[in-house]
Amino acid sequence: MSEEPQTNPPKTEPPAEPEHDEPIERRVKPRADRRRKRRPKEPTTDETVKETVESIVIAFILAFVFRAFIVEPFIIPTGSMAPTMLGTHAQIACPSCGYQFDVGVDQGSLSSESLIPTTSADCPMCNYEVTTALGTKARSGDRILVDKFSYHLRDPSRWDVVVFKAPQDEQVNGIPAPRSNFIKRLVGLPGERVVLLDGNVYIAPAGSNDFSIARKTDPLTNRHWEKIQRTVWQPIYHSQYVPIEDGRATGPGRDSLHAWRVPWVVESGGWDLGSARRPSRVYRFDGGAGEIRFKMAGDYGTPQYNSQQNKYSYNQVAGSTNAIEDIRLAAALVPRTDNATVTLATTARLDRPGKGPETLAATLDMGGRLALSATDAEGATRALGKPVELGELQRDASTQVELWFVDDEASVWVNGARKLVFRIDLAWGQVAARLPQDFSPTVSISIDSDGPVELRRVELDRDLYYDPSGYTTNGFARTEAKRVNGVIEVGEGPLDLREQTSSGDAEFFCLGDNQPASKDGRDWSGVNGWVQERYFDGQRRLGVVPGSLLVGRAFMVYYPAPHGFSAQGKGVLPDFGRMRFVH
Repeated sequence: MSEEPQTNPPKTEPPAEPEHDEPIERRVKPRADRRRKRRPKEPTTDETVKETVESIVIAFILAFVFRAFIVEPFIIPTGSMAPTMLGTHAQIACPSCGYQFDVGVDQGSLSSESLIPTTSADCPMCNYEVTTALGTKARSGDRILVDKFSYHLRDPSRWDVVVFKAPQDEQVNGIPAPRSNFIKRLVGLPGERVVLLDGNVYIAPAGSNDFSIARKTDPLTNRHWEKIQRTVWQPIYHSQYVPIEDGRATGPGRDSLHAWRVPWVVESGGWDLGSARRPSRVYRFDGGAGEIRFKMAGDYGTPQYNSQQNKYSYNQVAGSTNAIEDIRLAAALVPRTDNATVTLATTARLDRPGKGPETLAATLDMGGRLALSATDAEGATRALGKPVELGELQRDASTQVELWFVDDEASVWVNGARKLVFRIDLAWGQVAARLPQDFSPTVSISIDSDGPVELRRVELDRDLYYDPSGYTTNGFARTEAKRVNGVIEVGEGPLDLREQTSSGDAEFFCLGDNQPASKDGRDWSGVNGWVQERYFDGQRRLGVVPGSLLVGRAFMVYYPAPHGFSAQGKGVLPDFGRMRFVH
């Protein structure tokens, strides 16, 4: 009997669940099924517009509050703080030695397009006369950020760079004081008497003559002490900058007044400095005992580093009579032998009043022994402090050595770290017994070795010299101290800074880093009447800044003058390399 086909298929059991170790096939829904349903766009309501407006208003309020109470930007119009901060200026690259420097520009001499009149500037390194191209645009002053809040939490520190409202009774750049903003370095604090002597700042309790020197290198005075001092060093000559031509008085930029010779000269030993006209950037010593000396007073027509040619490259000022005593001498030592000793030396008045300058010497040998000594005119040598053991120096490796004499303090630095310090703390009567400064020191480098030694990056800098004498024709200038018949006189009206009282404001004294071209507390001749009545208890207080007019501390150059595509082009490219913190 045959089976007939079944009309309905038999029921089948569902497939068994796969084992866990078997792959599970997933059914993929069609693309249309996976699309999310979009919510219909909600219409804009008055409520959402209100929230947007409120957010914008709050953002503006926060920005204004931040600017008013926390940080505010300013632009530097003039060069009174150069080269720390720049006003309107021209940036110059010497075509002979490659040194870049800035020269201040008088805003009144600019055309409507900010074009600089054709002018020339002498390179401070090789004395080449650089002429600006016709149509060169002036570069704008640095734009800085000022911290307006921290002085509400702590007192200002000496050597801070501060912004304040001008207290004098005259217009500043066409703006009536005290609406105009000044920027200077703070040197005198409330409760102090301030005088300037030998280019340095001395302080005493107000009303007394118990003076002591105010050091920029004192960690107790300002936590940024090292950066401050490194900022204010003024270059005299760095061996990295060598003219590409022979420096003779021929051709563009080299007339008889701009001829040049290397200022380092061989005193003894087998040295190779290159030729007098075309020196090497590396000073090589053959071995034995030898010395090179810096020639402060050059031949006629060459750079002069004495009283006749104390140049400030920013304002091209020459003819200053300021002495040079506080200096920085540095060199990178590369020994090609296992036995060598290098000595960096300068002359200065030390801790023996009444005696002439002594030779201050820092000595470092291959064994790593670092010592500081002084030798008087009779040849007697004494140690200044205990030597320091640094560990053996490596042959063919570079070791940077620096000798500083600044603010009556000698120090030696090795690879950027201060290793030896000798401070000179004299009573005011001992300072009076000092002989006057020489116009320039005797600076030298000596080597004693049994093989070749190289010196690289040989640099000589000088410190700021604060001079009040140019602001009076007779008598005593403000803050001026003089040696008279074996004593120091400070004039009939010495500068005593008052502390905060119920009727008078705290007082500060400020100076500019561009010492010969700074309008600061040394020469202010008037006081704004409103300032006098409000902050000085009605008294005519000349040269001081009331604490209430302090705006804050400058801490950053956030936007230096931008680059143009050419010297004649408008600045459009940010100069990121010059963004820096202010010290």
